[in-house]
Amino acid sequence: MAGLKRVLELLYRQRGVYGAMLELARKQKLCIENEDLPGLEAALGGMHEAIVEIQLRQVEMPVLTDGERADRKLAASRASVEKAILEVEELRSLNERALVVLLDRTKQELNTLGQGRRATQVYRHSQVGEARFLDRTK
Repeated sequence: MAGLKRVLELLYRQRGVYGAMLELARKQKLCIENEDLPGLEAALGGMHEAIVEIQLRQVEMPVLTDGERADRKLAASRASVEKAILEVEELRSLNERALVVLLDRTKQELNTLGQGRRATQVYRHSQVGEARFLDRTK
């Protein structure tokens, strides 16, 4: 029974961490939409810390007996954690697609800047004659 209590405690903690990951994923989405790179970097750092926390809790998870695995509290707790995992995974995939779009947009903007820079360089070296009106007067 002590193993079941420990598993429930660890699952409860993991549920909290997955909830934090869900909020971080939402923050990442906003940072991507607003092109807030420092905020995105901070959110990614927080996500990494959350993943490490979950991995540590998983290592601590004791092995349960067949009777303990059939417990309803455990089943409900696991279902809650699985739901949180699915929500985080869904937001993560949305954020990943948004990052690809942002990367493409950034590449296009850099390409446009490069074209403008090249045009400026070409026209900088061209010789412009003295300005005259159509009737050749100044």
